[in-house]
Amino acid sequence: MDISSIQPIGSVKNGVKAAQSPVPVSATKPTKRTMNRVENPSEEQEEISKMAAQGVAETLSREVFSNFSASLPTIPHACPHPGKIVEAASLAAQPLPPATYPLCDSMSEDIIKSGRLSALQLEGIMYACQRHQVLLASGQRGGFFIGDGAGVGKGRQIAGIILDNYVRNRRRHVWFSISTDLCLDAQRDVHDLGCYLKVINGCQQLDKETRAFGLPSDFKEGIVFSTYATLVSSVTKNSSAFSSKQETRLEQLISWCGGKDFEGCLIFDECHKAKHYAPDNEKASTKVAVAVASIQRLLPRARVLYCSATGVTDVRDMAFMERLGLWGPGTPFKAFDVFLDTIQKRGLGAAEMVAMEMKNSGVYVSRGLSFCDAEFENLERDLTSEQRAVYDHSAHVWCELRTALTFAFSRTHTPVKRTWSLFWSAHQRFFKQLCLSMKVPSIVKEARTALDDNFAIVIGLQTTGEASLEAELGRPTVDGVVLEDFISLTKEMLTRFITNIFPTQIQTESGPADEDPWSVQSKTMLLEHVEKMPLPRSPLDDLIDQLGGP
Repeated sequence: MDISSIQPIGSVKNGVKAAQSPVPVSATKPTKRTMNRVENPSEEQEEISKMAAQGVAETLSREVFSNFSASLPTIPHACPHPGKIVEAASLAAQPLPPATYPLCDSMSEDIIKSGRLSALQLEGIMYACQRHQVLLASGQRGGFFIGDGAGVGKGRQIAGIILDNYVRNRRRHVWFSISTDLCLDAQRDVHDLGCYLKVINGCQQLDKETRAFGLPSDFKEGIVFSTYATLVSSVTKNSSAFSSKQETRLEQLISWCGGKDFEGCLIFDECHKAKHYAPDNEKASTKVAVAVASIQRLLPRARVLYCSATGVTDVRDMAFMERLGLWGPGTPFKAFDVFLDTIQKRGLGAAEMVAMEMKNSGVYVSRGLSFCDAEFENLERDLTSEQRAVYDHSAHVWCELRTALTFAFSRTHTPVKRTWSLFWSAHQRFFKQLCLSMKVPSIVKEARTALDDNFAIVIGLQTTGEASLEAELGRPTVDGVVLEDFISLTKEMLTRFITNIFPTQIQTESGPADEDPWSVQSKTMLLEHVEKMPLPRSPLDDLIDQLGGP
C-alpha cells in the first residue's frame, strides 16, 4: 500500500486538532512504505520475515492435509500402516458411514494380526465390499473408487477384495491394468494373502489353453489379468475346419465370465486410461473408454472397483464411472452431461464437495503418503571422458544411420510412410536409456554412502527395459552359445531397429524383387559396427551386479 503521495493535513494532540500548512510533496523526500514490508531491510529484519513466511507455510500445510488414522471398531486388533499417511483436510472433515460389513468372516486372524493387511488397507477393503452390497436404481450393482496414492497399497487392497469374494464362493474375476508386466505384482499380492486363485495372464493365455472342447477346468476359474490394449483388440477363432470368425476380446471376456449374471469383481486399475469418454458419442471417445463403459453395462451385477491416484483431475474424466451412482435413475441428475454442467457452473469448490459427498456416502477413499519428513535434492554429475566418448560416438552412428537410410529408401524405392516416425522414436528411446545407464556409477556411489550411514535405499528406474531384454534373449543364436556377459539394452535397441527397418530389397509394383547390393553392404557394416560399440550394460543388471540382489 503506497502512501508516499498522501499529504498530511493535520495532527491530533490531546484531542485537539492542530492545523498545519500544506507541505509540497516535492519539498520533502518521500518515504515509501508497503504493508508488512520495509524497503532495504536489515539482516535481522530479513531473518524475521523468513521465519514468518515459514510459519505461514507450515500453517497452510496443516490446513491442506490432515494426518490419517483408520477407524475400524469391528477389527480392533488391526495393525497400523507402516508409513505416515495423510488425507486432504476437506475429506478428513467428512466421516465414512458406519462399517457394517462382516469382513472378519473372510479374513483370517493371521492376516490381520501379522499386518499383511494394515488397518488402512482393511478399511478400504471393508468399505468396497460394503458398497458392493448396494444395488442402484438402474439395476446395476454399486461400485467403489480407491483414489489412494503410491505407497498406500492399492494392489494389496484389490487382492483383499478378491480374497473376500473367493471365500464367499465367487471364483471368477477380471483385473484390468496398463501393462502385462504388472501381472507378476498382482499374483504376488494375491498369493501373499494366502489366496491361490489362478492368475491368468490375459486373453492370450486363454487362447493357448483352449482345446477342441473348450477350456480345461483349472482355467474356468481364476483372475484374468488383462491390459486395456487387449480389451479393445480382437482375435480370429476357427468355428469349423473350413471357416473362421472374428471375435473381440470384450466378447471373449464376457463369455468367460458367464454373461450378465456374473457377480465377480471387475477391477479397473489405473482407471484414468478410460477418462476420455463422451456418453452417447463414441466418435469423441477413445476405444478404451468405450470398451470400459460397455463391459460395465454388459455385466450389470459385477462388483466394479475403480483404482487410480489420478483418476479425477477433471470432473469430465468421471464419465465412465457409472457405478458410483452420482447420476442416472434415482439421482438428482438425469445423465452425466447434466451432472457435469451443474458442477462446472459452480467451479472448483463444487468439485471438492462432490469428493466429500462421495466419501460420506461410502463410495470413495483417498489417502497418500506424508512428505513431512522428506527432503529433496537434485544431484548433478559430470560425464567422464569415457562416457562423453561413448555419447559422441552414438550420436555419430545415428547420424550415419539416418544418411544411409535416406540413400537406401531412394535406391530400393521403399515407401517411407511412418518410417521416419519410427526412426525418431527409436532414437529417443536409445538416448533415454543411454543417459539412464550413465547415471548408474553415481547412483551406486550415493547408495553405498547412504548404506554406510545405515539408511535404507530405494532406487526408482524410469524403465527396466524388460521388453528389450526379452527380445534380445529371443534372438536366434548359434547352438551351444550362451550369453557370457550382461546385455546392453542400448545396443539391442539399435541392432533391432537396423535389422527390422533398414531396407535391402528393391520394391516393384509386383512386390519385392532383387536385393540392392549397396543397401545390403551398408546394413551389414552398420550391424557389425554396432556390435563393436562399447555401449553400457542394462541399468537394472548393472545395479544388481554392483549392489547385490536376486
